[in-house]
This record gives sequence, structure tokens and C-alpha cells, in this order.
Amino acid sequence: MSREPRKLIDLLVAVVVLTLAVLGFARPASAYPPGTALTVNVKSVTVLFDGDRRVEFIVRHAKPGAIVKLNFEDLTKQKNANSSGIAVFSFRGPGSGVHLAAAYSRSERASTAAYLTNVGLLRLRAAADSTNYVTVTSAKPGSIVTVKYGNKMKSATVNAKNRALIGFTVPKAGNYSIKVFIGSTQVASYNAVSY
Repeated sequence: MSREPRKLIDLLVAVVVLTLAVLGFARPASAYPPGTALTVNVKSVTVLFDGDRRVEFIVRHAKPGAIVKLNFEDLTKQKNANSSGIAVFSFRGPGSGVHLAAAYSRSERASTAAYLTNVGLLRLRAAADSTNYVTVTSAKPGSIVTVKYGNKMKSATVNAKNRALIGFTVPKAGNYSIKVFIGSTQVASYNAVSY
């Protein structure tokens, strides 16, 4: 073999070895299963009888038995991950808004946003054939908001400012229901009157 092809082969082998080394050692060592990064997600948001909210977070991929800390607003809670590397935290949350949460375990960190959405209807009583509006604030940008009113529906996409405004024509005189969905989850309902 001449020197040029030999240098090319040596270079290719070095690139492959370096790539394998980086991929093999860049994975989080404390994760479970090894190589999987720590994650945190909102598990559920429940509106309580007094209007406050309970927000549950689920942290995954911690080392089993390791201490997991979760910061949400001005509060920090900690517990040990279960045998599957999972820890669930519950906080009595603030009102509507976009709130950040961060999870820590050993040398790893993960974060997420909790979108505590607010939905409003401009008028419960409105004249037939007038325009009424549903407003959605503090929702995740890009989410689809659908308003079902009577036997019709309209949709809009949440903008970069976490808002959506959906205008609709009030149906003929009488009682009708309005249901508001983000994705497939119903987030509000109203019993409205058209006159």
C-alpha cells in the first residue's frame, strides 16, 4: 500500500474510534437505565375547589434510590427515586401562568415548563348572530385550541405569547353549551344563553 491510502485508512479508523468513545462516554453515568438522560414532565394539573391548582411532576431516569430534588416556584422538595428510577412530586401551584420547574439528581439536571392555562368567555348571554369570544392564556405555543359551541366548532393555534382568541357566531336563540379543548383535553365548559 502506498502512503496516501494508508493515511486515509488511519484517519478513518481514528474518526470511528473517537466517535465511539464520545458516544460511549457522553451518556449520563448516573441515569437509569445507563445512558438515558434525566427527564421531568408535568404529570397532571388539577384545579382545586378553592381555585388553586395542584401540579404533579414526574421525574424519570434517575438512579434507583438516588436523591431527586425538584424546584418549582420558590419551593424545593426532595425524595429518593424508586426502584425504576422514578420520583413523583406534588405542589400546590400558583394561579395561571407559565412556570418553570427543574429536577436534579446527582450530577444531572432537567427542566420543564408548567402551563397553567386560563380560559375565559366574553359573555355567557349574547344576542343570536353576534360574535362572542373565548380567550386562552398561558397555554403552550403551537397547541391547538378548539371551541365546540352548539353543533359547530372553531379552532385556533396558541401563539408565541401563549395566547389564543377564538371568535364564533352565537347560535339561534336558546340555551347552548360551549366546550373548550386544548388538544384532546377539555379545559373548560360553559352553559350559555342566546337571545
